[in-house]
Amino acid sequence: MQGRAFLAARRDDAVDAGFFKQVQTACDSPKLCIARLSGIAAPVNDDSEATIAELQTRIADTLGYIASVPREAIDGQEAREVTLTFPGGEMKFLGQPYVTGFAIPNFYFHVTTAYILLRGAGVPVGKRDYMGERV
Repeated sequence: MQGRAFLAARRDDAVDAGFFKQVQTACDSPKLCIARLSGIAAPVNDDSEATIAELQTRIADTLGYIASVPREAIDGQEAREVTLTFPGGEMKFLGQPYVTGFAIPNFYFHVTTAYILLRGAGVPVGKRDYMGERV
């Protein structure tokens, strides 16, 4: 599938499913980081997005949640204990190492992987698309 067809298509093959999962996980990483540090419950998503428009809504909803959490709920949480539970065990962190050593790298890993999948499908995205616009 090439370029615009990739963006217009519904999720129906392995590459598309991989792309959708990368975007979903890229949304979950900052959302759950904010929730774990602030104690303010994050919205739960069912990962059912099947179109680019639905992914865009998920991104907007994630940004909305992040913006809704007061800064004061995050400030001073550098030493807060954070425990991540996985099928294979647990990872324990303090707040600052969790953000800098797990949450941020995890976010960029999934964003970069989504970007690579788009490029591989022929979508004409480049470095400026990845880096964003300067303010």
